[in-house]
Amino acid sequence: ASHARAVQTVLSRFDRIDFLFNNAGRAQRAVCEDTELVVDQQIMEVNYVGTVSLTKAVLSHMLGASDPVSGGPPRGGHIVVISSAAGKVGSPCASGYAGAKHALQGFFDSLRMEVAARGVKITSVCPGPVVSNIGTNSLSTSLSARAQGGSG
Repeated sequence: ASHARAVQTVLSRFDRIDFLFNNAGRAQRAVCEDTELVVDQQIMEVNYVGTVSLTKAVLSHMLGASDPVSGGPPRGGHIVVISSAAGKVGSPCASGYAGAKHALQGFFDSLRMEVAARGVKITSVCPGPVVSNIGTNSLSTSLSARAQGGSG
């Protein structure tokens, strides 16, 4: 619901959304067998469900809005999702993170085929390790535990 409200706020000011850049992520540094299920749920909520929710809120506009200049069919748009190399190949101590990023890959690969003919482009970006605070803010075995160090 909050994504739908945010999209309406943007549309009330700018009339259209041509680009959406999804860049959400919560990392993990913990062995799967020691990780509480709630950690996996939190990672999926942020990394997958939140991204899908915002995409759907914007997509309905990109697919439903006619071009205001020509009055013709929807103009479309471009949705970019920042995934991860972990969305292609898993890694140790990141099963929840890799699972969420794999889910993004599957979702956006399917969406790309559904909307390509209607003018919406989908680009997935899958960087390897990056220097950012994602490693510093990684989840560990529980929601209250923080992982030690590392880069995203």
